[in-house]
Amino acid sequence: AMKDDSDDDSDDEGGEFGMPGGDGPELQAVYAVVELMEAAMGGGAMSDREWEALMSSAAVAIAADGSKKASELGPEDWAVYPLEEILDDYGVLVLGEPPEVGGRAEVRPGDRLRLLVRDAEGARQDLRDALLAAKRRDLGAMVAGR
Repeated sequence: AMKDDSDDDSDDEGGEFGMPGGDGPELQAVYAVVELMEAAMGGGAMSDREWEALMSSAAVAIAADGSKKASELGPEDWAVYPLEEILDDYGVLVLGEPPEVGGRAEVRPGDRLRLLVRDAEGARQDLRDALLAAKRRDLGAMVAGR
């Protein structure tokens, strides 16, 4: 689990979040992901338990078509993969298999990513919205005689 060890007085040479010194682009990207995830939880250092809870609901969405403008991307343009692990020593995000697709994600430089963190209330609201939209479609089809 990754956490802020700023209170740790050890003399290790690692950078923030236990990452090795250096500031290459891979590590900078992982720093940004960690900061976004912490901000989603209200900011500040998190306990191991809080970090595990956050990781259990985190996912990464990858845009299937990198040539589209960001404003043209809709929900159907994103493949969502569970975020299984952050290998902080290497600056690597390990993505799992999306249930609907199978296979592992391959991220290339320039790919558009979105970090997703689900909360229980947000998930319930999304399910309610999807159910309501389906009922409206069914009712509209019934009224139209289809």
